[in-house]
Amino acid sequence: MKKKLLQIILIIGLISCSSEKQIENEFDINGDFSKLNVIRYRISKDSLKNSFNDTISVVFNEIGKNGKVNKIITKTYMRNKPIETITSNFSYNSKRQILKELTDMESDKNKFEINYFYENDLLHFVAMKDSLEDFTFEINEKYNYDSNGKLKFRESFQLSYDFINKDTLSLQKVKFTYDNNEKQIKADWSEKYGEYPNMIEDFTNDSLGNVIKTISYDKLTKILDTTFYKYEYEYDIKKNWIERKTFKNDTLFQITKRIIE
Repeated sequence: MKKKLLQIILIIGLISCSSEKQIENEFDINGDFSKLNVIRYRISKDSLKNSFNDTISVVFNEIGKNGKVNKIITKTYMRNKPIETITSNFSYNSKRQILKELTDMESDKNKFEINYFYENDLLHFVAMKDSLEDFTFEINEKYNYDSNGKLKFRESFQLSYDFINKDTLSLQKVKFTYDNNEKQIKADWSEKYGEYPNMIEDFTNDSLGNVIKTISYDKLTKILDTTFYKYEYEYDIKKNWIERKTFKNDTLFQITKRIIE
């Protein structure tokens, strides 16, 4: 069961990071390139409270002749030990919009197909439904825009069900709200499980779109947590950032490196 839950978590994370806009933002790079590798570390402490870089993931991106992502290979880690390799292949329509994403997980024989649907050239719906042995899960996301075609909010529904034990493993609904610059400013969570089953998060962003402050509170407006973020960048000669340090409440907690070829 732990393996299945891990697969659900990885795939949910995958679909959350695979929208056209998010992929384009990650590839905000000056100059020509054919490969982009992204390495993420969390800052952890050992038993002697010494800090060390604990690898979270290594992402290999292959770029096609159309300038779009053809393939993404993601290797995930726990305590610097590999736990999963996920390969995603993308296909596009004639307007160079993502049409389909075929995902293969090393630990499982199934391939997961994520389909993208458009209305008036805007991403309208993302859907995936599949089964893994004795349980099934589905993820649906609906995108809503204003009259100018700017993203206003995104609704996400995630469900996984265990056939053998006849039990819902997870049921989650989230509504994400965006400002006039299409930066996420709010997330309204409703989920069956969790310490705070009904929670709202407010986000404040900097000029680069990085989150610099989050406030979490319950539906009764009781504040549960306030977190501040800061960032430090290192750039190459083309003014592309190649290392980003993320500080959480003034403590370094994550390092992201980009290798551009």
